[in-house]
Amino acid sequence: MAEPAILDLDELKPVPRFFVITEAGGEKLKVDVSRIPFVVTLTIMQNLEKFQQIEDGTVDDSTWMLLMEIVLKTINVTKPKIDESWIKANLDLVQCIALIMFVLDPVVKRINTTKLGQKKK
Repeated sequence: MAEPAILDLDELKPVPRFFVITEAGGEKLKVDVSRIPFVVTLTIMQNLEKFQQIEDGTVDDSTWMLLMEIVLKTINVTKPKIDESWIKANLDLVQCIALIMFVLDPVVKRINTTKLGQKKK
């Protein structure tokens, strides 16, 4: 009798990715952003043109809010205490943009290099 096919999704763990920040109170915080929820990936895929605004320096308010939502959903996988207020209190604009780019990077790279498992030409 043939062995059953088993896909162990626990083996498909992403490369560990963390950001480190010293909070306003002086406590150092290490946050895991390795696992990007599928809903976040879908949101990124549906809004790639909006995210181009970051590089163009033309980000509008609705795009900022969408970016904040994406970053928070990714952070909240491991640190549910972090919310929009925490980000506003602990990050400056440069740090916030760097964090957004860091969170988006693996998804954007994956989207740009694959199409149904094949490399784009």
